[in-house]
Amino acid sequence: MFKLLPCASEALAILSPAFDKLFGYSERSGFHFIILDPASKRWEVEEDTASAILLEGFLGSNDKKHDYRKIALSKAMQAWRVEMPNAFIQSFAPALIEEGDTPYAGSFVYNGLVVAVSGLQPYFDGLVSMWIACTIQQVRQHHRQRWIARHPTEDFFS
Repeated sequence: MFKLLPCASEALAILSPAFDKLFGYSERSGFHFIILDPASKRWEVEEDTASAILLEGFLGSNDKKHDYRKIALSKAMQAWRVEMPNAFIQSFAPALIEEGDTPYAGSFVYNGLVVAVSGLQPYFDGLVSMWIACTIQQVRQHHRQRWIARHPTEDFFS
C-alpha cells in the first residue's frame, strides 16, 4: 500500500527546490524539521515523544546558533498537544502555553499531521511546516488514487 514514511520523503524531495530558493530569500540557510506520526497517540507516548516522530532531519547548513532540533521538537509538541499550529497558541490561546514550551512559532497541523520547523525566521518556519504537511497529504492522495486505479475491483486497501 502507500506508506506514510516514503510519502514524507517524496514530499521533501518535491519541495527541495522551494527550500533552496527560500534559503536565499530568508537570509538563513537551513532548518531542522520534525514530522510526527499521526498514528501515534499523544497520551501513549508522553514520556517517550521520540517514538512519535515519523521523520526528522536538518536541511541546508546549520549555523549552530541554537539547538534547532530541540526548538522544533518543542514546537511540534505544542502543536500536537492542542491540535493546532503553535503560532495560534502563542497569539490567541496563551493559557495553553506550558513551562518548557519555546516562544518561537513554526509548526503546522493538517488533518492530524503535525510538522514543525526551526532554523529560519519563525514565520518562514511556519510556512515550511505548512508546505511539508500539505505536500505529504497530497503525495499520499496521489498514491491512493493510483492504487484505486490499479485495483478497480478491490473493496478494501491492502
